[in-house]
Amino acid sequence: MASYLFDLDEDGSSLPAEQSLDFPTSQAACSEAVRALSEMMAETLLSNGHSRYLCITVRNGVGAAIFRASLKYDAQTLCSGTRPEPE
Repeated sequence: MASYLFDLDEDGSSLPAEQSLDFPTSQAACSEAVRALSEMMAETLLSNGHSRYLCITVRNGVGAAIFRASLKYDAQTLCSGTRPEPE
């Protein structure tokens, strides 16, 4: 097993990993980053967030970045939901 660090960038705020996680391969670590990112974004959608940017960078045990996954969600209200009366 090798150790990997997952750094999070959330709407421009960087949160470096405080502890490493062990995975059998780098591919397994990258797959976990994608899964975690999708779960985090799903929470945003369920809480009716209007916009959000999330990025996870995976670093290996020596600190080198080996993978990055990111998602941007943006929701905008385009109308008030009422239609004007016809003239």
